[in-house]
Amino acid sequence: MPLCWICEQITPWTLKPIEFDGVRIQDPTLCNAHHRSFQYLEDSASNCELCKLVFDSFLHTSKTLGRDIRREDPLYMGAWMQRPRDSESDAPQLSKIVVQCGEVDITLLAFADPCSEAALVQDVVGRLPPEAESKVQYEMVARWLHECMHDHPACRLTAGQGKLKYENGLETVELPSRVLDVGTSIESKIRLTESSGMEGQYTVLSHRWPTDPSQHFTTTTTTLPNRKSAIRLEEMPQTFQDAVKVSRELGIRYLWIDSLCIIQDDARDWEQQSMLMGKIYYQGTVTIMAASKSITTLEPEWDASPIGFLRRPALSLPTVKMDYYDRNWSLKGNWFIRHQKRSNTRHWELFTRGWVVQEELLSRRKVLYTQERISWHCKSTTIFDVERERYNKFVEQSPKGWEDHYFVGHWLSSAEMFSERSLTFESDMLPALSGIAAHFSKRHGQDYYAGIFSGSILEGLLWRPSYAGCLSRPAKYIAPSWSWTSLIGPIKNDILGVKNVETGLDKAVVTNLLEDIHFKLYPESENIYGRLIGGKMELTGWLKRAEIYREESIYPLVLLRADGKRMALFLLDLLEDAPAALSAVEVRCLYVLTDTEKLYVLVLRGTKTDKEYERIGVTIADPAWFEEGDARKESIVIR
Repeated sequence: MPLCWICEQITPWTLKPIEFDGVRIQDPTLCNAHHRSFQYLEDSASNCELCKLVFDSFLHTSKTLGRDIRREDPLYMGAWMQRPRDSESDAPQLSKIVVQCGEVDITLLAFADPCSEAALVQDVVGRLPPEAESKVQYEMVARWLHECMHDHPACRLTAGQGKLKYENGLETVELPSRVLDVGTSIESKIRLTESSGMEGQYTVLSHRWPTDPSQHFTTTTTTLPNRKSAIRLEEMPQTFQDAVKVSRELGIRYLWIDSLCIIQDDARDWEQQSMLMGKIYYQGTVTIMAASKSITTLEPEWDASPIGFLRRPALSLPTVKMDYYDRNWSLKGNWFIRHQKRSNTRHWELFTRGWVVQEELLSRRKVLYTQERISWHCKSTTIFDVERERYNKFVEQSPKGWEDHYFVGHWLSSAEMFSERSLTFESDMLPALSGIAAHFSKRHGQDYYAGIFSGSILEGLLWRPSYAGCLSRPAKYIAPSWSWTSLIGPIKNDILGVKNVETGLDKAVVTNLLEDIHFKLYPESENIYGRLIGGKMELTGWLKRAEIYREESIYPLVLLRADGKRMALFLLDLLEDAPAALSAVEVRCLYVLTDTEKLYVLVLRGTKTDKEYERIGVTIADPAWFEEGDARKESIVIR
């Protein structure tokens, strides 16, 4: 399909550089004008390949075109310029094209072949995505790894973390108790190795287990001797084969895969290894994340892709080949434009799994393979394959990353993320968090209580349902009611406001109303971070009698009232705990903390034992309620 006369005029050097904050173009009038209206764009899309790409990209980006884009809205186009990574010239080059119409903007990637005129004269900094399994692809990932190990202090292990050694910029650690020895060449024999006490480097595979147990490729007590003898590459699932290839190409001899390095039918081994998973992911040289399946294309009976993650299907939106003209308007080859989808891990099926959260949070370096791109993610930077030649400003140069400086906010947002994920077995809630809990507890010197860290108890208690009816009670006991892990479903930790969540409570304006807090948890096994058979929180605090009342006009919100006054409207943790229509149920309100404007309250329900309660919700009230009310200071237990 040819281009329209407007698109034919587009070259890297005729596009005007813009100021773009990632949300909106600051001044569209300083951009290149494109079609005079969205209607004109739609009409041209039937005859112009680039107009069709732009039009389809808007449709893909916005589901509410009638509201966000009007038919008469004009289109503006500008150049997002970035510096090259290795160049004698610091002059910025075209990296992306931002197109804005109405309230919506889209981003188009600009890239060129490394040997093309557009690249050689330094007009376009983007490069063609490397072919899967090509030498260029492996060299790209190897370079990312090399630069990270040598140039990123925040991504390195620190002294005192196991048998850590550095030599010529390379780190070696004590290997996990079992690893796959994959060798360094295609002729190498693959075998499972009992590696306790051995030192070296190892890669880790993050993958989705097939839903059909018959397709699981695992180590059991029966298969253990054979796995230790030899594993033929061709008998492994394609995802595992791809991980072996990547590890070998990176020159890393050892690979850790959960299904093969943990004896799956040995409960004791599984328990011991789950306690160490945080360390395994954290000390791995790099984690290979196989996210090759999008949830938008997920079939109900879908299982692990037979093509693995190194082979990628055709893009849903095509790449447009553009003619490249020099400053004299002489044709000098081509350059390319492609729609850049907003990067969101929620689009990929791998990131719907609860177990993967620890792999995301604790891996210091990750190379992510999706259907659309290969990307590098570490504690210092993020790089995409088409942008591999642009300059990357490191986010962190200190030994500590942002998650250390803002640990409270990091953990609360991580809890939200985990709560949105799925688990095959509800009972895996705490085991799936145990690796993270053990790692953060040691790193930050804090105790851990079923989803809450000792350094942010007040913040950790004030979680709420993400929306009405989203939480459900598990079939079997998981955790005490004060913990967000006690229920199944998405939660939010935003009741305190963004600033308090991100940086911690401002002690100058916040008053803690809880005293003598003690947690008592009863683990099911020797893993103190794993499954529980019971638990409670003992404390002294201000307790007030109140009632919740159900008005059908505002349900599922319920009314909290006391002293003949309406005190608050809020969502119960579980809708099933709401009273019958037009009736009330007595509750207790526990004052957690107050600031100059708000009183934060846990809503409790009595149990059969005196002075013992369970949580049923959280809300905000007027601080005057605390000052004027008849609350009593009591020592209680919350189970």
